[in-house]
This record gives sequence, C-alpha cells and structure tokens, in this order.
Amino acid sequence: MDTMKTRFLLWIIVVAASLSGCVGAPGRTAKQVNQNHDYVIRTNWLMIQDDIDKALMIDQPTRQTEMIIR
Repeated sequence: MDTMKTRFLLWIIVVAASLSGCVGAPGRTAKQVNQNHDYVIRTNWLMIQDDIDKALMIDQPTRQTEMIIR
C-alpha cells in the first residue's frame, strides 16, 4: 500500500510540475522580456509596411526624385 501512495504522490508532483511550465521566462528580467516584445512588434510592423508598399508598387523610388526613399 505504501508503494501505491508513493507512486500517486510522485505522479501528482510530475503533473503539477508539467502544468506549471516555465512561469515568467526563467533567466530573463521583466525589462528584457518587454524589450523583446517591443522588438518583435516593431519588426512585424516594418514587415507589414514593406508588404503593403510592395502590393501598391511603391517600394521602388521613381526617377523623378533625387531624394532617397527608405
């Protein structure tokens, strides 16, 4: 009967550990996590802008301007 209780407790511990996951991004501060999120959002926004420019065919500069466009 003791082995049954031991197995049950071990099973409960394993399930609890697997459900908790990596809470709070281990090894990184909140500032680093926020910086990473900001970087991803900024990069995604730039890619969306590039896709829209490509679809509207405004990604290439015209020959009418001497100014450099992004």
